[in-house]
Amino acid sequence: TYRLSMKTNRVSFNSVDIVPAFGVPVYIQQAEISKGMIIHAHSLLLDKTTGRTVKSDIATQQVSYKVLIHTQLSQFAGLLSIDDRKKFEIVESYVRKIEPGQSLKIDARDDTTFSGMLFFHDPGCDMNYGYKGADSWYSGIKDSFTESNILNSTEFTFTPTEGNLTIYPSALLDLSLSPNTTNTNVYVLEYYLK
Repeated sequence: TYRLSMKTNRVSFNSVDIVPAFGVPVYIQQAEISKGMIIHAHSLLLDKTTGRTVKSDIATQQVSYKVLIHTQLSQFAGLLSIDDRKKFEIVESYVRKIEPGQSLKIDARDDTTFSGMLFFHDPGCDMNYGYKGADSWYSGIKDSFTESNILNSTEFTFTPTEGNLTIYPSALLDLSLSPNTTNTNVYVLEYYLK
């Protein structure tokens, strides 16, 4: 469990790391979302075309990186055997609004090292990761074990709740959120690290 105080904001983490069996690490933690963070997410200027906030909003970077992401990044880097002395920085961050009935698709990208999301609300949907490679982890093995099962799947599904924070390798995974089944707007922080 982690506890970090910055002025009046308190953040705690008390969840378990998840490494999906399809061979690509996905780091998922549970963060306490303060009312101040939610109000900030609502108040950001939204681009009506993309549903995202203005790129690289300074306050969003402060909240997302210094308070939340940075605290967890060294542990995720450990899953990938990356030297924790390497300093990653956030290169893009958005607060994205997902309206009732809307879904979201985020393609894998090669220009950043890690991607992630932080849910300010329960999104009322599933988070579906798809491995960018065409074949599954065990595709070269000729055995009945390679029939569709959780260990050789090219997909991983997780049902997020309010406060879930994720980090995953940008270039390896496509991400989609199934349609928002709530009757309210859902705000999600989307961020990219390099």
